Amino acid sequence: MQKNILLIPDSYKDCLSAEKVANALEKGCKLFNENFNFFSHPLSDGGEGATIFLQNNIAHNTINTTSINAIGEKILTNYLDLHNKSAFIELAATSGIQAIPISLRTPLYTNTFGTGLVIKHAIENGFKEIFLSLGGSATNDGGAGILQALGFIFKDENDCIIEHVNGSTLRNIKTIVPPKYIEKVKFTFAADVQNILLGENGATYTYATQKGAKPSELDSLEKGMRHFANVLMNLTKKDLTKETSSGAAGGAAFGLMHFYEYNVTSGFEILCERSGLEEKIKTADLIITGEGKTDKQTLNGKLVFKACELAKRHNKPIFIFSGRLEGHVDLRKALDYSYIYTHEVSPKNLSFDQIKEISEELITRKCYEEIKTYFSLQKSTCD
Repeated sequence: MQKNILLIPDSYKDCLSAEKVANALEKGCKLFNENFNFFSHPLSDGGEGATIFLQNNIAHNTINTTSINAIGEKILTNYLDLHNKSAFIELAATSGIQAIPISLRTPLYTNTFGTGLVIKHAIENGFKEIFLSLGGSATNDGGAGILQALGFIFKDENDCIIEHVNGSTLRNIKTIVPPKYIEKVKFTFAADVQNILLGENGATYTYATQKGAKPSELDSLEKGMRHFANVLMNLTKKDLTKETSSGAAGGAAFGLMHFYEYNVTSGFEILCERSGLEEKIKTADLIITGEGKTDKQTLNGKLVFKACELAKRHNKPIFIFSGRLEGHVDLRKALDYSYIYTHEVSPKNLSFDQIKEISEELITRKCYEEIKTYFSLQKSTCD
């Protein structure tokens, strides 16, 4: 049985990289039929893993630099020279949540300053266009940390400089002093979540708890973000709080939007376009994707949702293997497409730590079972 299987999973956050998920899925398929043709493209929605994906799939130069992570620790990082004075910078590589121990995760004190240092390095090296990949952040600072790294000064009501702007100090900002000269750089913000900055569906209330915020801290974080937005609006006369994706990655692009030329696009579409992924979809007999948790946030435009959109566009069946699956999330209904098959990988009677230990085995076993059932049914229908 010769079938073309396209694997485009996301990572299982805090558990497995997208590459390991893809390997486990391929192993499961091979247990059923080792003669399948596999095209493996571990992906991301523009968040964590985007740089690795591009490194593996397009011509580029990698530029190494030093920076700090979201809790201020020194790190080695890199970004990509896409040529024509264009740079690709992944926010998650510096300000991402994955590299921070769970016990230290708190968006009250994390910030995007490290991402700003990488952006500054790219600007100082002559890049005039910057693709900033949003997603996977540990932060909720509205991008204030990025601005601070680029030379913007934040002062409180006593005209004292705020040394470390973060989720807890946004509400202390009285004035923002831009640098005397702002470089003419164009930003393309690669994001697949559509969330605006504020409100029930904004950065704080949608994502901050995933980053370590306690429910009791959400109102304070939201007030700080709203205050920061008001200070920016008074300075620039721009109200960008309802701008598409202004709430992505804890509002990481929000500050930049006020001072630089920009546009917002789909990170997933950028990766697809530059890797020729859509051409592979056209020849696939089955698409397989997955993520750690499929919930209402998936419907905001995360990788799995985007993959399903592509499957529908080309009338291809798509399997989703999720660590956890919220029952009320119906991707078939959301996309009006019947050939979406969702499967939960993790047994409900196991703790996360137990699941983490055997996660690859769980994915492989579940994939084998569902692939076997699917192709067996297809065969009997044809017969």
